[in-house]
Amino acid sequence: KKTSAVHFLRFELDKEMVASLKSGANLSAGITHDEYHQVVDVVPDNVRKLLLEDLD
Repeated sequence: KKTSAVHFLRFELDKEMVASLKSGANLSAGITHDEYHQVVDVVPDNVRKLLLEDLD
């Protein structure tokens, strides 16, 4: 048997952040929590472009 779980994260981007991404700025993301810490220093360009499609 396998137990599955789905977790959702919400990252709020303001208009200036979206404009910067559209201009080609790098995207970094991370989670800081007492029990979990994860950082992606630079999100790959193809992922950044897919995110921008969702933000239009």
